[in-house]
Amino acid sequence: MKKLGKNVFIIALGNFGSKFLVFLLVPFYTFYLTPKEYGLSDLIVMSVMVLLPILTLSIGDGLFRFNLDNQDRNKTFSSAIGVWLVAMLLVLVGVLIVSFIVGFYILTILVALLIAFQSLYIILQQQIRSMNYLKLYASSGIILTIVLVLSNIVCLKYLGLGVNGFLFSQVLAFFVGNLLILAFGRVISLFSFRDMSKSLLKKMLNYSMPLIPNSLLWWVLQVADRYIITFFLGVGTAGLYTVATKIPNILYIIHGVFFQAWSLTVLEEKKENQSSFFAQVFSAYSLLFFVS
Repeated sequence: MKKLGKNVFIIALGNFGSKFLVFLLVPFYTFYLTPKEYGLSDLIVMSVMVLLPILTLSIGDGLFRFNLDNQDRNKTFSSAIGVWLVAMLLVLVGVLIVSFIVGFYILTILVALLIAFQSLYIILQQQIRSMNYLKLYASSGIILTIVLVLSNIVCLKYLGLGVNGFLFSQVLAFFVGNLLILAFGRVISLFSFRDMSKSLLKKMLNYSMPLIPNSLLWWVLQVADRYIITFFLGVGTAGLYTVATKIPNILYIIHGVFFQAWSLTVLEEKKENQSSFFAQVFSAYSLLFFVS
């Protein structure tokens, strides 16, 4: 319980600081973006979140799990980056096809960069989390959000870039987050093409790929309604709906913080006969969450 409480506190420090600042940005977005622009921006960001586990085969989850299973971190990390590189090759091909069909747009490039940097950030975060660099894990989230806030102010308020400015801020924030982890997380030395292991990668994918349907079902809960509203009522109405959903999303943020801390604590401990402890934590958490 002590370790769980510590992990919850550290992860909450990074997540609540970043998520709360993003929540405060909603009035800023609604002031400088039209409902149509905000609806389109949110639809793109949410769609990218859906694509990430499919493109990367949820390899970040496999990386985290097998690192805690005392596997060779050089091999696990190199194999995960190998999957990411293949995914980015597919993204490049997709950009070329889209540009050939509909023409070259800055928006297409920004979406591709967002996919690349956000997917890499997820993998790097899982790596340092499994190495118990929780302070770096938390601080990277805070720095990412500060960059996001400042770049949004510049791009939307002073430059008036609209949707492109919104997406550029996202890209820049994840880029800086990646640089921070690469600089202080001691992960660059872990990567080598020679350490890519087909046998280990197969085991990691056997663990991570079944998690993809779980991500898709979350998409049904989080994104599908936006597509339906956009189809029947337009992007402007979807933008208004997006603003309204920010309020109940506070509970989702709380759940995400606890789940990350819980999964880390459980996989670190791995003690026998803890079924009663798991049941007690689940019962208490479910009750408090329901009341909230």
